[in-house]
Amino acid sequence: ALGNVKARLSRNRNQLLNTGLFTEVELKIEDWDKTTGLVKLNILLQENVPIYPYVWASLLDVDFNVWKNVHNLDLSRTQPYVGFKHINLTGRQDKLSVYLQAGFTSKEQLLRSTFLRKVQAIYTSPYLNKAQTLRANGDIFVSNERSIRVNTFNNRDSFLRSDKSQLLRRIRLRTGIDYRPALYEQHEFRMGYFDRSFNSDILALDDNYFFGGQDRQQFFMLSYRFIS
Repeated sequence: ALGNVKARLSRNRNQLLNTGLFTEVELKIEDWDKTTGLVKLNILLQENVPIYPYVWASLLDVDFNVWKNVHNLDLSRTQPYVGFKHINLTGRQDKLSVYLQAGFTSKEQLLRSTFLRKVQAIYTSPYLNKAQTLRANGDIFVSNERSIRVNTFNNRDSFLRSDKSQLLRRIRLRTGIDYRPALYEQHEFRMGYFDRSFNSDILALDDNYFFGGQDRQQFFMLSYRFIS
């Protein structure tokens, strides 16, 4: 019946829009042979922009007023980020996001003392099955900190800084599977490896910065999360 065909076309249009790959979807019946039941369908698509750049910054301080009034808008206390997200990397609706964070070691020597602080790459695979309920993902995260919060004095954070060497290094490797049996249900399974180490200068200020007085932590992680 015509009503069933219109409902099916509307549902298919919404499914195409929900992929995020298209901004406009139009399904038109060009010809319908009622004897054979064959339908000639014209599909018009307007593709979405697949790559999104990101530029933003965050503050080391708790809010803007602290940054302005206490630290006089010191740019070394900012964390600028750049990155991009590709929503259709290989043409099969797989996604890749890459984020880079820069850091400054001094306000007076911004150009000479800029260093790469954090790098993160996140990849989500195409669907692994015909029902489109399974997807794999993975991410890599590396962080080199030259300024870390070690204590508080007079209700203010106290930071340890180094212009020449890293104080805290973090590495995270993680992979997982997402299972989505229904529109509003998702099961997330993750496993990962974490490696954290810090400079011996921190021990002089806090010999228990890591539990047990260690200067390095390595561990594996397994997790499950249900979203509805």
